[in-house]
Amino acid sequence: MLQTGTVLILLVRDEEGRPRILDSVSDDPEISLIEQALADRSPDPVLAVRLRRQEQEAEEEAFADYVETLLSAPACGLQLQHHASLWFRSRIDLEEYRRAESKARRVIVDFAFRRYCDDPSQTDFTLVSHEAEVRVIIREVFAGSAVIAA
Repeated sequence: MLQTGTVLILLVRDEEGRPRILDSVSDDPEISLIEQALADRSPDPVLAVRLRRQEQEAEEEAFADYVETLLSAPACGLQLQHHASLWFRSRIDLEEYRRAESKARRVIVDFAFRRYCDDPSQTDFTLVSHEAEVRVIIREVFAGSAVIAA
């Protein structure tokens, strides 16, 4: 089965006018948040993503604290201990997946950025391998105006 995904890369220009990477995301809801912020001409199109990540992290930590509290209760049964250990294991697996996904995204972003620097018209293209297909979208954010590059 072919894995498909999207990577959105945000660029800004430095003082000399050279492009540099501001941020990149590959999570579909985060891409939607950024695209909406760009359409709304938000001065900080990544703000909604940062806030969403903070909320998710706080929720995950609160739930982990809750599970830990349950496990430390004197009357904690074996079934609850078993389910809690499965939950903690899945949390570890998810973190490993996130790290691997981040590394893969970094490789894609580096390649796409080099391609864009060689040909600035390359702002929406697809990378295909035997196992995966990744759509790369590059948006340029101008300081203070958040205008989408054409």
